[in-house]
Amino acid sequence: ARVLKHGGRLYISEPLAEGPYFELMQPAHDETVARAKAQEALRNAPEYGLLLEKTLSHIDTVKFKEFEAFHDRITAINPNTRDRFVEREDEIRRSFETLGTRDEDGWAFEQPTRVHLFRRS
Repeated sequence: ARVLKHGGRLYISEPLAEGPYFELMQPAHDETVARAKAQEALRNAPEYGLLLEKTLSHIDTVKFKEFEAFHDRITAINPNTRDRFVEREDEIRRSFETLGTRDEDGWAFEQPTRVHLFRRS
């Protein structure tokens, strides 16, 4: 809010703590608390001079060529994530194949996302 000019708009797209991609990540990289805090911060935006103009929900699709590409993406986050992934890799691999949809390009996972459009007062 501080850097927007009066009447300026702010577009925020935030994944929700639900859906197949979230469930797939959760054993190694659980963002439940972070996602809840993000939504709380967005609800509190009017305290900082941001007026909510519109909220939309949609499904993003996250794609991976293969399980190893998902592994590499998630374990690059931090060493703790890597350790948790290794500990639960068999479970995560089963979830990958259960929660994903396979096509000729690899695997696709749905991620519910909420968009907030604010305007600075």
